[in-house]
Amino acid sequence: MLPEYYKFHVINNSGQQLDFSGNSANEKASATLRPWKFASDGSISYGGSEVTVLTAASDLADGGNEEGSEQDNTSNKYIGVHGYFRVETDNASADGDVTLAIEWSTDGTGGTFPSDETDFDPDVHLIPVAVVNLGGAEAKAVNFEI
Repeated sequence: MLPEYYKFHVINNSGQQLDFSGNSANEKASATLRPWKFASDGSISYGGSEVTVLTAASDLADGGNEEGSEQDNTSNKYIGVHGYFRVETDNASADGDVTLAIEWSTDGTGGTFPSDETDFDPDVHLIPVAVVNLGGAEAKAVNFEI
C-alpha cells in the first residue's frame, strides 16, 4: 500500500562516483511512476499522467544517496504505483548496484522520515524497490511496483 507521505532515494553502490551534476549529459538517474487506485465502480483508475519523483542532480559518491521530493498522497489516496527507474553512466569502472529505495512518514504531516535521523544509513534504513546493476558504461532501466 502506498503511504500518505513518501520519498524515493537513489543509492549509489556502483563502486564509483556518479557525476550527475558535472557530467549530466552522460550520467543520469531518474524514477518516474504512474499511481493507481480503485474507482467507485471497482475498476482500476490511474493517475492523470506520469510523475517524475526523482531526478538525481548532484554528484553521488560511492555509498552515497540522493533524496527525491516528498510525495503527498493525502488527497488522491492512491493505493500503489507502477514505476520506471533508469540509470545511465559513461564511467567504464562502474561495477555494482544503484538502488531506488523508499521511505515514508507516519506522523500525518510528512515531517518525520528515517532520513531525518542523525544515524541515518540508506542501506539499512530505507526499503529497496528497484535495483539496476551496472557493468561499466551503459544505460539500464527496470520496472517496479508498490
